[in-house]
Amino acid sequence: QRFDQVFGQPAAFKSKSAQFNAVLAKTTATGGQFSLSHVVNYDRNNRGIGFRAFSSTFVGWVQAEWRQPLAQGAGTTFNRIAGPTQVPGQYNGVLIARINEDTSLADFEQNVIQLVSDVEQAYWDLVTAYRVLDTAVKAREAALQTWQIQKARLEVGTGRADDEAQARSQYYQFDAEVKEAQAGRLGLYDAEQDLRYLIGYAATDGRLLRPSTEPTDIKVVFDWESALSQALDRRVEIRRQKMQVRRRELELLASKLNYRPRFDFVGQYRFRGLGDHLIGPNKG
Repeated sequence: QRFDQVFGQPAAFKSKSAQFNAVLAKTTATGGQFSLSHVVNYDRNNRGIGFRAFSSTFVGWVQAEWRQPLAQGAGTTFNRIAGPTQVPGQYNGVLIARINEDTSLADFEQNVIQLVSDVEQAYWDLVTAYRVLDTAVKAREAALQTWQIQKARLEVGTGRADDEAQARSQYYQFDAEVKEAQAGRLGLYDAEQDLRYLIGYAATDGRLLRPSTEPTDIKVVFDWESALSQALDRRVEIRRQKMQVRRRELELLASKLNYRPRFDFVGQYRFRGLGDHLIGPNKG
């Protein structure tokens, strides 16, 4: 006789299976976790009725669980630092997230301060460029007058040719300095373009930026002790470094708490079901 006729076992085993899992979980501030899960496993094969009650079966259960750590992972301090993942060395709790947010705000503040400082520096570079250009123009005008005098003296016969040549050379030298101060690499136009870029003006709009007021020429006396105390309290770099130190302190505390052994209290209730119909009146 055939093997499957004697033992009720098919010669070729065929099976179809499926699995459904649904979990609703909530982690508390003390590290405990409440969960409600629903699991259904479906199986259909050709072994026959002799090995089980139904040719196709649905096995499932509804389970409620409460897991509360009593040593490692317990307490609000650890969980507010470590967060829900609680992976050693990777802390993303609410305290760490708050420090990260403050650090991001400090970085934004530092970028704003840097932008204001760059605008101020570009403004004073433009003021300096105008001063340098004005000085070069006045020097060129003086050199031009000297050249004209030497040229006139040479024409009437009271001057010398070498004096006229020297005056002419100085004029062209100062003229080159005027052109360099106006359109050179670090000249007026270059400084004006830098200021335009920082304040968001168009590169070319037919106008030339020029300070409307002259710099105030007065003596300023600084209170360096007050400036130092304010810097230690307000400087964004120092405040940002304090945040990083505080973060490392919290991570060290979480690492020490995570060194404790794992000991959990678990409460669980499960309701199981078995049948050949998942939905309908013919349930087992």
